[in-house]
Amino acid sequence: METRNQRKTVLCVDHQPLPLLIRKILLEHAGYAVLTAESAHESLQLFASEMIDAVVLHYFLGEIDGGGVSAQMKHLRPDTPVIVLLSSGDEPVAALPVVDVFMSKLDSPNILLAKLAEVLHSKHASVA
Repeated sequence: METRNQRKTVLCVDHQPLPLLIRKILLEHAGYAVLTAESAHESLQLFASEMIDAVVLHYFLGEIDGGGVSAQMKHLRPDTPVIVLLSSGDEPVAALPVVDVFMSKLDSPNILLAKLAEVLHSKHASVA
């Protein structure tokens, strides 16, 4: 069994506490260490101060959209993969260059786990 230091750390960001908690439980059950944030500001503070391997970010965060948050994160660490979850009606055209994967918030948890594993593998392969 891996220790916490060997597990990949995922930062989950959502302004809604219940979906954030569900995502945290899902990812922890899948073996990830998970940090959570309920605002863009909190997520950027965590991202700057912690070793984050990937980010799962809800597009709508109120004060700033997921594209803006992703752009700031990519400015700090361009190789950290960012998955943005879209609700119906979200149109993230401006965020395309700074987001690795877009997916629906309504997609199956298995799709999220598969996309996360894919972006983490791609990050590892590009560094190796």
